[in-house]
Amino acid sequence: LLVLFLALFYFANDIYTYVAEPLLSALPENTSMIAIDPTAPFFAPFKLTFYVAFMLTAPYILYQLWSFIAPGLYKNEKEIAIPLFISSVFLFYAGIAFARYILFDIIFGFFISVAPEGIQVAPDISSFLSFALTLFFAFGIAFEVSEETVKQYRDYGVDLEAASGEDHHQLPVPSVFLVEKGGRIRWVYSNPDYEVRPENAKLLEAAREIAAGR
Repeated sequence: LLVLFLALFYFANDIYTYVAEPLLSALPENTSMIAIDPTAPFFAPFKLTFYVAFMLTAPYILYQLWSFIAPGLYKNEKEIAIPLFISSVFLFYAGIAFARYILFDIIFGFFISVAPEGIQVAPDISSFLSFALTLFFAFGIAFEVSEETVKQYRDYGVDLEAASGEDHHQLPVPSVFLVEKGGRIRWVYSNPDYEVRPENAKLLEAAREIAAGR
């Protein structure tokens, strides 16, 4: 991670400009991004470069972690884990690519177009970076929602196909899962209110049914 970060640091400004290009292209003529904090011109590209290095080295880090835990797994567990690992990495990168190459053009063009008359749009480089990183990680995780999870959600009246970042650029609602030993999702509780949790009685009842093999 450190070696890759140092190798990329020379290109920190270029990396930041590349990520911000959809916003820069959407800005009105003769306007630009600004830096409110005097240290932002240095630390914003620095921070972005670190995250880029981290995301690029994540597969290697995960592989090292896998090498540590793999000897303790059964053969059938390894057969499940390896495809899951590969697909998770691929889908995470796919979510980031979706945000950068599709979503950014849409949302920045929209936000700037609806600015009130007389308001000059000049986004702060640190604020943009925080917003961009949030979208990258959010859609990277959202794209990892499996088809099995989608089916389980649908059984409980929640359609993830319209909320997985593919159609309406939304994220799944917060949920509680009960998963059996083989990795199959057996029970799902979903509620768009982040403060609402499933009732303990219902949760225990579902757990007992799973334990009983129903």
